Amino acid sequence: MIEFRKPSRPVTRVFLHCSASDHRHHDDVAVLRDWHLKRGFEDVGYHFLITFDGRVQTGRALERHPAAQAGHNTGTIAICLSGGQNGQGGAFTPAQFDALRDLCAQINAAYAGKVTFHGHQEVANRACPVFDYRRELGLSAQGYLRAPRPSLSRSRTLGGTRMAAAGLATVSLHEAVALGEVASPVLSIAMQTVPLIAVSLIAVGLAVVVWARMDDHARGLR
Repeated sequence: MIEFRKPSRPVTRVFLHCSASDHRHHDDVAVLRDWHLKRGFEDVGYHFLITFDGRVQTGRALERHPAAQAGHNTGTIAICLSGGQNGQGGAFTPAQFDALRDLCAQINAAYAGKVTFHGHQEVANRACPVFDYRRELGLSAQGYLRAPRPSLSRSRTLGGTRMAAAGLATVSLHEAVALGEVASPVLSIAMQTVPLIAVSLIAVGLAVVVWARMDDHARGLR
């Protein structure tokens, strides 16, 4: 997996494409580069190609705008996945989607979550990239990348709560030990007094309840 390095030019959107070929001998950025050069391009139009086995190959230099979505190249990054022949998405592999999610997560982190992700179909009259990229990436309605929701058993909130409780208990114990070392006589008296006060209050409360019930009974109240 490559390590994404943001270019110096401004980027606000990332576009996803498919190569429209399921042939294994087309599964290389060099092949796409040859296609595009024959069409008069200066280089391959995409910045990245994700092969069937999940490799991320670099294409056009990131410092240059792509030549991938006519009229919408400025300020964008273009990613292409091998596959999608005849508008069908069956040829894409789990390895490709894993690599795509990783690459997009890197791009998103590099731009502090301020870039949006789109399919070529959003700006052109075609089905490209012919897979449900919104679901695969977990995009918001506006195209922002959202972190996947953790399962309940792995919930960071619950885990954090447990850790916080354990931490508080540890801190409290440490503080008690520290207090015992600094002012053990005072702590000893407090530890003996506080339980006695609590027990006394509970006893008084129970006595009041019992007295009230007996008084009601004596007056014929139920």
